[in-house]
This record gives sequence, C-alpha cells and structure tokens, in this order.
Amino acid sequence: MKLSEESFVGLKRHFLGVLSEPSPLWVVPAPGPRVLLAGAALRWNGESVVDLGTAESPGEERQTLRVVNLGTETLTLKLENPNPWLEARWFQGHGHVLHLDGSSAELELVVDHDFLEDTVLAGSVRLLAESLDGKSRAAEIPVRFATHRTQPYGQFGFQGLPEPRVFDFGSLDVKSSGQDMLPAYTLSIQNLTSVPLVVSFADLPAWLVFEVDGYQRRGPVSGRFFERTAPFQVEIRPICSLQFLGTQRSSLRLRTNDARPAWRDVNLEFTARIETTKPYVTLTAPQRARLAPGEAGWVEAVLTNWGHSPARLSLRSLSPALQLHDRPVVPGARDGKPGQATLRIRIAPSQLPPGPHSLLLTLRIENGEPQDIAIPVGVDVVAASEKPETPRFRLRPKIVAAAAISLLLVLILILIFSSGAFSG
Repeated sequence: MKLSEESFVGLKRHFLGVLSEPSPLWVVPAPGPRVLLAGAALRWNGESVVDLGTAESPGEERQTLRVVNLGTETLTLKLENPNPWLEARWFQGHGHVLHLDGSSAELELVVDHDFLEDTVLAGSVRLLAESLDGKSRAAEIPVRFATHRTQPYGQFGFQGLPEPRVFDFGSLDVKSSGQDMLPAYTLSIQNLTSVPLVVSFADLPAWLVFEVDGYQRRGPVSGRFFERTAPFQVEIRPICSLQFLGTQRSSLRLRTNDARPAWRDVNLEFTARIETTKPYVTLTAPQRARLAPGEAGWVEAVLTNWGHSPARLSLRSLSPALQLHDRPVVPGARDGKPGQATLRIRIAPSQLPPGPHSLLLTLRIENGEPQDIAIPVGVDVVAASEKPETPRFRLRPKIVAAAAISLLLVLILILIFSSGAFSG
C-alpha cells in the first residue's frame, strides 16, 4: 500500500508522538486564475525553481505560490527577501509574518522591472518556519526571471536640460559678425538600448537654421525634413536678417519611436528679438485716390521703423501733382515693437488730364536703411459726369400726393370742429 505524505506524517505522530522539529513545508504553484503569468515550479540548472518566464520590459510580473502546512500545530512563517528586484508578500495581507495552522497560505512574488537591455535575473526568497516550542527550519525558494526590450529608450539633452523648455536666443543685432558668432541651441540624443532609436524633425521655422554633422537646412520647411538613428547632436541657430526684425516665436517638431509616449512627439519652442541699431524703415503704401479735375485730396502712407534710432527723413524727389507739408520723424523701436509715423500727402491734380496716373514721392533716410524709400501714389482723375453722385433722398409722386390729401383732410376736420364750437 502506498501512503501519501500527509498519511505518513499522521502515522508517525500516532506512534512516535509530537515531532521534535516543525512540520515540513511544500511549496507548489497556485492553481487557477491566481497565476497571472505562466510561471511554475520548473527544473532549471538541476534544481527546483519558480520561473517567471521572459517578459518585455518595462512592466510588472506576478506569480502566486501556495505554502502548505503538512502538520497540525500552528507555525509562524517569516519571509526574508535579499533581492532588490523581487518582492515577496503574503496574499492575506499580513506583511512578511504569517501564523499558519494546519491549512495553507498563498505567497505572491512581484517583479517591477524597467531594464534597458536584455537581462536574466536569478535569486531566491528565504522562508523561515518556527513552531510554538521554538524549533525552526528554513527553506529557499529559487526564482528566475528574464526581460527583453523590443522598444528603444532615448536619453535627451535640451541645452543641458533633461526636458524641453522655451529657449530664448535673446536680443540679436542684424550686424552680428558671421553666423557662427550667433548663439546656438544644442540638442543631444542618445540611445540607451540596442533597439534602434529613430529620430526625425519637421516644420522648420523661416528664421532658424538646422545643423547636424555638416548638414545644414534653412527654414522655412513644412513637414518632415530630417531623419536619423541616434546617437547624434543637433545645433539650431537664428537667422539675423532684416526680414526677421522684431520678436520671433516659433516651434520645431521632434518625433521619435521611443517607448515612452511623452517622447514620441515633442515641440521645441524658440524665441528671439532681432534688432538693428540704425533706422530701418518699411512702408505701407497709401490707397489709390479718385478725384475730379481740379479737386484736391489727401492720402496717407504709414512708415514703420524697426531700428533703435529715430529715422529722420529728407525729400529726394516729388511729382509735380504732389505736395508734402510735413516730414515726420519716425520713432525708434522699443521693447520689440517698431515705431510708426503717418505721412500725409496732398494731391493737386490741376495739371493731370482725366485718367489713371502713377505718381511717386521719394524720401531719403538719414544714416538708415534703405537709403531711399519710394512711395507710390495712385490717382484716378475722372470727369464730373463720371464721378459718382452723392446719394440724395427723393420722394415718389404717389407718396407726395398721399401726404397732401392727408394734410387737406386734417385741415377740413379742424374747420368743421371750429365752426361747431362757434355756433354753439
């Protein structure tokens, strides 16, 4: 007759009395749905081990074991876990100490992992059993686990910072000597895994230059314009040009296949104030005028000064039909906002025949750019019959007749009532 382990222990107690040592323990995989991952007591390197298998990192793996007390007396079970990557705890919520009678308890093994490379981990959980009379016995539960990474994990340096922030190039003068003398924003990209980290850039603003290992691209570029696998380093510089005077603020898009969603699409935001010391004047031309022969009129041109110094104007040339009474000083730019002045131009078309005319006024900017600024003035001289009449309010004959009849009726009624009053 073949006896089970439990029956054999029962017979020994019956004939030999209470054993001098605590009851032996069996550690077996927990059945049913409590096994969250396929892990069981397997044979590995010639010994029994709890194998948690191989999983993709980062993640969390769990395995539940059942600890069975084969005796009848109560045991105190203590857990000792010398492995920092492995956590062991009782399912009953008693921490690391559990008082176990003749039944069983469930032990949970948890591995919270985030390894950059493929890793094999081997360790153990020490289980110490003590009986009421002070006898103890220890058991080792070997545990094995392996990780595998299928997605890349990058390390980024945004001008020396671990996360992107708005980068201000500061105040830049267009007279700065050479592109290499301008401040640069450095972005470094490293790959901490063996899985390729693919990085691309898109939407380059018009006022920025993108450089990588001798490759240079100037904005503007819409959509993706560069792609490479890490590691590499990028330098981004502003373009100091008169066409970008004023405050600039734009974004460059960084895209990766990093395992972390937050690093798959990143906006790099840049700002700068591009200035010039000398006056730099731009023009908003006046609207086209429509006048009758001999009729004078006025038009206005707006002058904008992007330089720090005020722009002083002098007359260079003037069409005979134009008159310029004032030459305003255009104030300089302050706090990134340009100065402006309005130039009023009088048109006296007495010498102009009917038809369209293009007149010109040229001013010189003292010690500024451009040296001369031409202001076009368009005039259409039309005959009096062609000029649109001023709208007038006209009464229709039917309306006038109806009003007259109504007034007459009112007067008749007044006379009737008046005569009645006198007769009375």
